Amino acid sequence: MKYKIFLAFIFSIFSFAQEVKLNKKIKSDSDFLHLSGLVIPKNIDIFDRNTLITSSKNDSVISANYQDKNKENNLSIFLVPSVLNEFELLGAFKNENAREGFLLSETIVKPSQYKKGKFILQELSSDFDKNEQHININIIKAGRWILLTKLIIGKKENANNFVEFSKNFKDILRPENIVEKVPLSRLSNIHYSRASFRDSLMLQSTMSSATHKMKWIYENVNKYERAAGIPELYLDYHKAGLVGFIDYSLMKKPKTPKGTQLTYDYLNAIKKIKESGFLNEFLMSKYHNCLIGPKDYIFNFDGYEKWKSENKFDINMDDLYYVIVNSKKLIDLSKEEN
Repeated sequence: MKYKIFLAFIFSIFSFAQEVKLNKKIKSDSDFLHLSGLVIPKNIDIFDRNTLITSSKNDSVISANYQDKNKENNLSIFLVPSVLNEFELLGAFKNENAREGFLLSETIVKPSQYKKGKFILQELSSDFDKNEQHININIIKAGRWILLTKLIIGKKENANNFVEFSKNFKDILRPENIVEKVPLSRLSNIHYSRASFRDSLMLQSTMSSATHKMKWIYENVNKYERAAGIPELYLDYHKAGLVGFIDYSLMKKPKTPKGTQLTYDYLNAIKKIKESGFLNEFLMSKYHNCLIGPKDYIFNFDGYEKWKSENKFDINMDDLYYVIVNSKKLIDLSKEEN
């Protein structure tokens, strides 16, 4: 129960969007320019737009639906304001797949980068068959917005005919324009959960973890990629945070405070995973293969599963002690440091 409110805050983005009633049709017989800067075309390849809907109470949320001429295949575009936290893409992706009745472990998941010009946006996609249909879900983190597209192919045996389309139609939408119009700054805030205050050792460890994550971003992500949001899909980003729980080298005046047994058990578990050499496998498994791993790294999941079966933990390693949230401060990228 103590994590309920905190978790609700983290994963609220699409539940918020779903609560907004889309009840206002937009009359448009041409390409539509949304206030975000996203152009929603009248036609995309073989698809014709048949509905364009927003909310009478919040016109920042918008949905567009397309069909092909035979009315066998459908394409949906959904744009919602971002809550700017470090887990929103992962959370939204998990929720959207769950709405279709699938766990991430039951789908083919592909984390990737959408690169256009100077900008790099992170995205997640999944493919699965549902009844006679094949469904492709794609979610892109685009600065102050989250862009969801869903392609439903009426006959799953035709899925291969849409492989190139599902890869390339985003080039027509050009989500990088959303980021360029109102980019995000490097500034962030850290929100600590109640659990992080259970003892002074847990608080110091939590602060150290967040500091390691921020340092990793500063050293590895340039301003054009950072403008699209916190780069939550990098495995090394989460690795920096996990190691930060037990590495106080970035703290100005690290102390040796006492902690409760629960805190000692948690930190000892992290040490044990680190010493095993399976940190990468642990994180990739924890996030259901939704992370972008280090270049040329070969995962040893068989070895990790064997090690895990021989090293049981009596503590929940999925607890969240903080969340990093991007600042809403307006910036001029030309004046920002790289």
